[in-house]
Amino acid sequence: MAQLTLIFVCFLSLIIYSVTGCLPTSTASSSGGEIPIPTTQIPTVSSMVPTTAMTTTPTTTTTKAPCDQKENLALFYHQEDVDLLYRDANPVSSCLDCDGGHAEYFESAAFARPGINTNAEIGPVGAPDCPNLCVCGWDGECFRPTSSTISVSFYPYCNEGTCAMYVLIRGDRYEGLRSTTTSTVYTAGDQRTGFNPGQIGYKVVTDPSYFTAKSVGCSNCSPTSCSG
Repeated sequence: MAQLTLIFVCFLSLIIYSVTGCLPTSTASSSGGEIPIPTTQIPTVSSMVPTTAMTTTPTTTTTKAPCDQKENLALFYHQEDVDLLYRDANPVSSCLDCDGGHAEYFESAAFARPGINTNAEIGPVGAPDCPNLCVCGWDGECFRPTSSTISVSFYPYCNEGTCAMYVLIRGDRYEGLRSTTTSTVYTAGDQRTGFNPGQIGYKVVTDPSYFTAKSVGCSNCSPTSCSG
């Protein structure tokens, strides 16, 4: 009986040895022994979110073109707050590309002397309807009245192919329009041929006692860029 028990123990030990010899050990050799397990890298949140490039839309500024000069017509700009009496000198056309006013085109008067063809005048403009009267010339110089009694009218006339709006000054002979930047003064008396009865009249508008107007306003004294 003891002999059979010894044989059974030896046989059991042999079986255990055979089984353990086929199983992988816990320590891998340098030549391998472990089955590699593939790994998967989970992407981070920042790599999963699509990026959008920031774009800036350029801003564009539209500048209105100035109103062009027209052959044989006098171009004249007036602010909206100026109430003009046109008489027979109605504008033949207008340029509406202006801010705060209008540029208008006028035909020439038939005569260079205003007294002969008074219906060709435009105006008058002055106090009290226009207390801040300001007239600007084509050279950029602007003028204001020297007295509240002064008013002005405008006379369209073409001379040797050049058309302009001439400024007629009405009021006391020693009063008139004074430049806002220089010492230049135009007076009502300088534009007259005389002040005695039978002598009252205007000189021709080509006389140096006149200047040509580009614009007129009743609220500010800045020359317009609308009319060129």
